[in-house]
Amino acid sequence: MALAKEKGAEYSAGIITNGYLLNQKNIDMLTRCQVGFCQVTIDGLGAAHDATRHLTNGGPTFERIAENLRKGKIPFPVLIRQNVQENNVDMIPQVEKFVRELAEASGNQISYSPAPVSDNEATTERGGRVRLLCETNLTEVGLKQEADRFIVGRGHYCGAHILLSAGIDENGRLFKCWEAAGVDGLAYGNAHDWDPADPLNTASDPDKLTEYLNTALPTTDEECRQCVWLPLCVGGCPHRRLFYSRFCIPFRDQPERYVLALYARIGKKAEKNEPAKSSRQDL
Repeated sequence: MALAKEKGAEYSAGIITNGYLLNQKNIDMLTRCQVGFCQVTIDGLGAAHDATRHLTNGGPTFERIAENLRKGKIPFPVLIRQNVQENNVDMIPQVEKFVRELAEASGNQISYSPAPVSDNEATTERGGRVRLLCETNLTEVGLKQEADRFIVGRGHYCGAHILLSAGIDENGRLFKCWEAAGVDGLAYGNAHDWDPADPLNTASDPDKLTEYLNTALPTTDEECRQCVWLPLCVGGCPHRRLFYSRFCIPFRDQPERYVLALYARIGKKAEKNEPAKSSRQDL
């Protein structure tokens, strides 16, 4: 913050948290640190949330998280993200209603967004507690997610496509993706030695840095280049493209349904002359 002020640069920060420690003391600390956005994960109500997002000793977390959001005076926008899978997909309306009521009761700027759970190492480790969405539900959740966070076009999918975007684990190792963080063999350097002014020569394994910038790009994929959705998805998740397979948006062959979902979210608000909800990227 001091360096940005000295150089006349803009500074911004955000946090993704489970919300368990988001009490007023920590909210005030985040405010002093110029945090302007917060994402909290709530994967269901009560026991449904606690089934997958519990303490290490198995204790519950939902009530404390809800109390923090209800009682705290939070000056920055909070997005409640529901990681949606087959065990909690039916709870989307309930969680969305809960978030609306939470915003009204607290006076805080709290919004809701669902996100389909991906097939990755974490999903596998959780076994039957997390079941991937069937094709029908994946399409429904994908439509709602993308309509809610509508973007005209973007130059990159995530920080993995940005040279100086880094994830750092508890040992100081650097990774290009938070799904790669902590995985042996995927670090490209260490925060102690890596110099952003010379990113390739100071990386202990520059290939782990450049593969996300080069190999994971959709520009060499002819099917992606011909796809009408490319400006929206930018080729999809680079980590999935590298280590699994290309993951196309679930409603790829149903553009009409996407337009109707957008109209339901934006068009009706425009008719009433109401502002449409901002996406995370806008914030």
